Formats: sequence, C-alpha cells, structure tokens
Amino acid sequence: MSDKTGRQSIGCEVTSCRYNSHGSECDLHSIMIRPCQNCCSGKAEDETLCGSYEAK
Repeated sequence: MSDKTGRQSIGCEVTSCRYNSHGSECDLHSIMIRPCQNCCSGKAEDETLCGSYEAK
C-alpha cells in the first residue's frame, strides 16, 4: 500500500463499526477493501466490502 498519510480522509456511515466516529468518519488511517468470500459477481455490494470492519 502506498503511504498517503494526511492526504485523504475516509468517510463511513457504518455506525456498528468500532472505528466509526461521529456517524460519518472513520478513525483508521487506511482501510483494506475486500470482496465477499468466493464471490466474482462484479456487483459493487459484493466486491467492495471493508475488510477493516470490527464490530463495536
């Protein structure tokens, strides 16, 4: 992963995630995007899941 610290922000509205802050921001410095397991549908909802998610 390239180092772009301080050059981007992560917006997130997943309030069940422990890294969610104030309902619209992510406290992580970077995230990993992963597809669903065993999935090759080409659909955004299947192919762009946040792999950094952790429940509160």
